Amino acid sequence: MYQYQKNVMVRFIVHDTDAKEVPDFYTYYKSAVAGGTNIYPAYELVNKIVLQEQLARDNNIYVFQGTDGDDWDATGEKAISEIEIMMNYVNRLGITVAKNTWSGLDNETVVERYIEASGILKEKPKPTTNTAWNVHGKQTCL
Repeated sequence: MYQYQKNVMVRFIVHDTDAKEVPDFYTYYKSAVAGGTNIYPAYELVNKIVLQEQLARDNNIYVFQGTDGDDWDATGEKAISEIEIMMNYVNRLGITVAKNTWSGLDNETVVERYIEASGILKEKPKPTTNTAWNVHGKQTCL
């Protein structure tokens, strides 16, 4: 990313029970959140920012999330709803689950469970390494 930093606008969102945008990586990294996890507000804020600022009109949108896989909403109904909105404009959506030893490295997390149960991975299959999906859902060979 650093080689393209003058061409890339990076935005950071932190969340616990609520979500807010912070100005830079340092603030993001050093933020002390109150505890508890509700992922839905972060996805909702991403959608609000992209839609209100009409970012998808002239930009490629890449959304990446890092999580421990915990979410108070065990069904993920609201989170999945926001992901489905996001899938209409993102070029890539990446969710990284960093598992921890106290919840079991082999155990499926809440986030993994509800994403799998939603069927969204089957509806929007992962492209092959030589393929990308553009905003309009058309396949582009690389």
